[in-house]
Amino acid sequence: MLSEEIDIETLCAVDSDKLDEIKAAVKNSGAAFAEYASIMTETNEALECSRINDIFVELFQDALCTSSPSTFVWIFSTGMVVYILGMFIILFRGALLPVADTGETFDDDYSDYE
Repeated sequence: MLSEEIDIETLCAVDSDKLDEIKAAVKNSGAAFAEYASIMTETNEALECSRINDIFVELFQDALCTSSPSTFVWIFSTGMVVYILGMFIILFRGALLPVADTGETFDDDYSDYE
């Protein structure tokens, strides 16, 4: 049996057309995997540290060195304005209301509370 040469058609009991279809499918999947590998290589090159680092530094330097201080100034100043206006409202609310005259006078005698 070792001396005989057996071809794949005889071994698998299929005709050569079926095997040709399988070979074509294997070649197509090999080409698809090669294309996938090249896409992954290009993606890896696009996301290199030097490219991302430039974008990252530019974005965060602008955010931390320029935008953050002005944002904190606006937050602080707005909070102070709200605080001061709130204090004025509390302080002057009694002056805006009319005085109710009940006709009672204030006694300095604390004898009721002994």
